[in-house]
Order: sequence, then C-alpha cells, then structure tokens
Amino acid sequence: MWREFGPRRPRLSPERRQVVQALLPEVLRDLHRARGGMRRLVVAPFINDTTGYVTEFLRERLEQTGLFDVADRSLAEKVRWKLNLSPGPAEPLDQQLARARRRGADAVLCGEVIALESLDGQSLCRLRVTLAGVADEGVRFEKIYETKQTAIFGGAAGLGEELPGLNPTQRLLGWALAVLLLPILTVTFIRQVLMRESNWANFCALAIYTTVDGLLAALLVGASFASLTAGLVFLGLLGLALLYNVTVMTQVLRTMA
Repeated sequence: MWREFGPRRPRLSPERRQVVQALLPEVLRDLHRARGGMRRLVVAPFINDTTGYVTEFLRERLEQTGLFDVADRSLAEKVRWKLNLSPGPAEPLDQQLARARRRGADAVLCGEVIALESLDGQSLCRLRVTLAGVADEGVRFEKIYETKQTAIFGGAAGLGEELPGLNPTQRLLGWALAVLLLPILTVTFIRQVLMRESNWANFCALAIYTTVDGLLAALLVGASFASLTAGLVFLGLLGLALLYNVTVMTQVLRTMA
C-alpha cells in the first residue's frame, strides 16, 4: 500500500548514473590525499540529491575502497530511506560535526549536487564536496567537481537498471522472445545454407539472424537508445557484425563447394 500511495523517489536515467560514476574516482583520490589522520567518517545526505543516488553511491565506494571507516546510517536515516522520505533540509555544518562527535566519528563528508542532468545525449554532473574534521571543527577540504559526457550507449550499469520507457516485465519478455527466436533462426539459416539457394536468400537470412543477435546483446547489457547518436552507433556495430558474419559464411560455403 505504501509503495503505491506513499512518496516516490525519482529515478536517474542510465546516462546520469554513468556521469556520476565517471566523476567519483577523482573525488576518491582527493579525499585520500586530504584525510590525514581522520578515519571514521559520517556521510551526510548531499543537498539537492533528490534521488539519493549520489550520496549512496559515494558511501558505497568509500566502504568498498576502505579509505574511511564509514559510520552506518542512523535509524532515522534508514527509516526515511526505506519509506522514500526526503532527508529534510540540510543541517548547518556545526550541527553535523556535533552529531558526528556523538557517534565517535573523526570527520563529516557532505556536499551539494549543483547540477545532474542529461539532454540529447549530453550529460552533466557538477558536485560540491566538503570534508570537515570533528577535532578542529573546520573544513579540511572542499572542491567543486564537474564532468560532461556524450552518450554512445546509455547503458545501465547492470541488468537491474531500468531502460527508458520499458518496465522490468517488458524487458524480460523482450529478452525471452529474443532467446526463443535465436534457435529457430539458427536452424532456419543452416537449412537455408544447406539448400544452396541464391546468395541473396542466404544474405537475408544471415541479416535477420545478426539483427536479432545484436538486439539480444543490447538487452543483456541494458543498452539505451535514447539519443540519435546511440542508435546510429548501434546500427554501425550491427553492420560490422553482419560484414564479419558474411565473410565467415562465405569461407564456409567455399569450403563446402
């Protein structure tokens, strides 16, 4: 019931996820240089991070790399996250430091999502990242990061990512249909070759097979064709795959002759 009628957290497009992921390595390197003797860290929700993706992805990467001993989210933060509730207005830095001190932390990592947008295959991410020390209650490091990307394939990071305009059921049905069609097309193509009919008939069968195979690969990697550039690149790669298949099958037919 809450899922249907409660607040809904906005979702990032694959292109915006990618531009955030491209920016994070530089952030991690700078934090590594600036941390000094600070180890235990509280990650505060970033301002204007309406999806929560930037904050959570940064927290996850910090935990995975071991640069800091990242403090777990508080019970209130966990409840808000689970219920898709907004983290509320950002606290002043002195209050965040006081809260971190009570939790036994050495530092607070906070910041602001200044821009995170994608349009016509162009993605932009601009973040302000602040690292403050609890001991001296001062800012140890602060920097504004910006990166831009041109999408070729707006691929999602994994199979769980959503494709624009397709829900999980539609994606699953499309994948299953492609998988079921491949054996049929394979048998049809082999029969076509063995019948030794016209080269044009063989080419058409091979083109259909290659197209379905390419679409299956696109579904598996979560490719998105949200821009004209992505569609053209896909067609170009499909053409190269078809050329390769034609070359191979030509050699096979010559061997059989």
